Amino acid sequence: MESAIRQRGGDKTRLAGLIRGFAANAAENRRLIREMLDRDRDRFYAATVETLKTPNDSKGYRYLISLPMGRAMLLEALADPALSHDQAVAAARSASQLYSMMDVSLAKTVAGDGFSQKVAPGRAKRMMDILRELSGGRAPSVRCEACCAIPTRIFAPRPS
Repeated sequence: MESAIRQRGGDKTRLAGLIRGFAANAAENRRLIREMLDRDRDRFYAATVETLKTPNDSKGYRYLISLPMGRAMLLEALADPALSHDQAVAAARSASQLYSMMDVSLAKTVAGDGFSQKVAPGRAKRMMDILRELSGGRAPSVRCEACCAIPTRIFAPRPS
């Protein structure tokens, strides 16, 4: 168990180093980051969440945000309680600079299309809060966690 904890700390340190040195050797660091993801998604996710805690505008940070997006990992990380609200909003803003449809991805996740399992009400509320921040306050606010517990599919048209 101690070895696993040490490895996770090592992954966080390694990922942070690859992000910092990304501009100097983008092709190699891109390969190594993908290798980390392919080797162990859970450990990579934990390292990514730690990295998202200190947002910056480096090429490595932007690459990290762009990489997990295709696998819904970034959306999952935004709802992770390990990130503060401000850290999650900063990461979402960085992602929205790369993906013009970031707000749509967040909305789909809240509606149940982004994860393989249902989004917990607390996480759905957090995503709605992030969505509201991204939209400059134009998105509806969620004032009650019970609102997030209502199945969103109830309003979908019934198959004929």
